[in-house]
Amino acid sequence: MSMFSIEPSSLSLSLTLGLTLGLSACQSLPKQPHLPESQALSARVNALYQQEDSPKIEQNTATTTNNTDLVAAVSAQNEIHPDLSGYHPIVTGANAFAARSMLTGMATRNIDAQYYIWHNDQAGQLLLKDLWEAAERGVIVRLLLDDFNNSAKFDQHLLRFASHPNIAVRIINPLMHRKFSTLNYVTGLPRINRRMHNKSMTFDKQITIIGGRNIGNEYLSNDQSSQFADLDVLLIGKVVADIDNSFASYWSSPLSFDIETLAKFDDDVTPDFLKALDKLGIDEENNEGSSLTVYKAAIKDSTIDTDLINKRVPFRWTDMQFLSDDVGKLSKSVSSETNLV
Repeated sequence: MSMFSIEPSSLSLSLTLGLTLGLSACQSLPKQPHLPESQALSARVNALYQQEDSPKIEQNTATTTNNTDLVAAVSAQNEIHPDLSGYHPIVTGANAFAARSMLTGMATRNIDAQYYIWHNDQAGQLLLKDLWEAAERGVIVRLLLDDFNNSAKFDQHLLRFASHPNIAVRIINPLMHRKFSTLNYVTGLPRINRRMHNKSMTFDKQITIIGGRNIGNEYLSNDQSSQFADLDVLLIGKVVADIDNSFASYWSSPLSFDIETLAKFDDDVTPDFLKALDKLGIDEENNEGSSLTVYKAAIKDSTIDTDLINKRVPFRWTDMQFLSDDVGKLSKSVSSETNLV
């Protein structure tokens, strides 16, 4: 008499492999990465800059003068140095946060941002709130994120954020399994290992911030125990167009998917963006070193807005070349000889 038995470990492995193969077989990326609504939003951005005399976005009286003066001030400096670029380093994390926040508040036409990491913490939620408020006054916001550090919970925030008619969010080279992220390492490791590390935030195609900092408390607060040693640069002049073109190539790539094509609202979540910002109501009493306190103080102390308007930012002007990987690196559709790393 013969007997056949299956060791428990073998059975567990078989069930795991079967489940993995089953999930991967029924899960794939959407065939259409770009929805008509976000395509229309990009068309609106292009239209804003096709005619120099395009109508200005309606603003309230308190902000119109400053915003108009900002564009005029930057343009005036560009005209003095038509073939050069101006740069100014942003050294501390808190000042880097303040610069992004205040320039968001000064934008009049559009803001384009792309980041490798955007954390769902105080820094991340504060800047999303700033961008939402910009969209409320008519500014078109496009946010492009790498997917490697995202989560299913953050997907819900991004869906709420993208619900604004003046906002579009795209995820580049996304993970297929949104709820069970570990499965992606089994079903698509070679592809998901190719990531977008670009970091830029460009305002009205006039001024941009680039550098090593992602969006998160460890990058933008002044907490010496956890902060990364990074540097940002404020840029104006000729190089801004190169950065804008790089963003456009990544944004329009078929590898960039509108968040609405990848995730749907969970049944138990509120679709209200502002009410869902759960990191901004933390009690700061007797906690002067909290990130929220640092950010508020940085904005209060910053003079970046008036310094730009009054041409007091000490830009250094030089011939500058902007280098970035071709978006084709993510799909291995371009020669590896073109890669920066």
